[in-house]
Amino acid sequence: MTRLAKALETTPEDLLGGGFDRPPGRGATAGQPELERLEPGECLRLIAPGGIGRVAFNGSHGPTVLPVNYTVHDGAIVFRTQHGGPMDQDLRTGLKGVEIKIGFEVDRIDEARREGWSVLVQGPAHHVTDDEAPIDADVTPWAGGERHLYIRIVPPPGHRPPHPRALGSGSGPTRPYAQPHTGHTLTVRNVAGMTKNAFKCIYIYGVFSALTLVTVAVLTIVGDTASTFMWVRAVILLAVAPLLHRLLTRAEGGSRTSLERVRTITTIMPIAIVGVDLIPGLCPPWYATMQGLSAIPLVAVAFLTRAALAERS
Repeated sequence: MTRLAKALETTPEDLLGGGFDRPPGRGATAGQPELERLEPGECLRLIAPGGIGRVAFNGSHGPTVLPVNYTVHDGAIVFRTQHGGPMDQDLRTGLKGVEIKIGFEVDRIDEARREGWSVLVQGPAHHVTDDEAPIDADVTPWAGGERHLYIRIVPPPGHRPPHPRALGSGSGPTRPYAQPHTGHTLTVRNVAGMTKNAFKCIYIYGVFSALTLVTVAVLTIVGDTASTFMWVRAVILLAVAPLLHRLLTRAEGGSRTSLERVRTITTIMPIAIVGVDLIPGLCPPWYATMQGLSAIPLVAVAFLTRAALAERS
């Protein structure tokens, strides 16, 4: 496990899901980091799937930043809050037609590679009233409770960053705009279909790997001999399944680096699996057959990720 973590430039703890509760960004910076400014279209693509964003405003108790579930509906960011609740009150001026300008930030962090992206939208917080057309937006607050008030943020036309030099050079409207970030983001038109099929292949690979490990355990219990090599190999190959799932989830969210790592792992592993199985006397035929079958879905994932990366370039 230590060697696998080292090869993937991470730690055994992270491979096993440790440190899940800690805030990101505790590690050292990546070598030679670069700051890039994202184009408006790329910003819209990144935030379009919806998810978790952060609302920033000057509340009754001072500067306030709160996470909310959001969606993008008809070009606007939409989230829900409680009628008469603290956020509802803080985002009202008390004057008809006068709305408070707020910030809304969405980001994604790839901690293992020390990279990520951040998109900041600025615009007035509009409370959707009962007299307006109802919003058909699928957004469910994780916080639960009676949160039936929809708030919509539409960036003003032609809005520009207040400090364009800090965000990089360029001209033209910025709506929304991205904060500086390190690394790269992924643009794949068919990423949804690719990840759906790739997730299925990884699931199949995990099932074959689990069956192999269970078979080794059963044979050991009934008295047949199972070598240490068979045990270690079965455990390691099964552990790769959640790792691939985690990387593919990051790739689905826009991380090109994660997609490249999935492609590399799924290209090398089938070759290694078959190569080891061909060594005479190292493992019994049934074991080699099951491990060989588990390599087939990995080959499929390798082709899917290769096609996605080719489309990006």
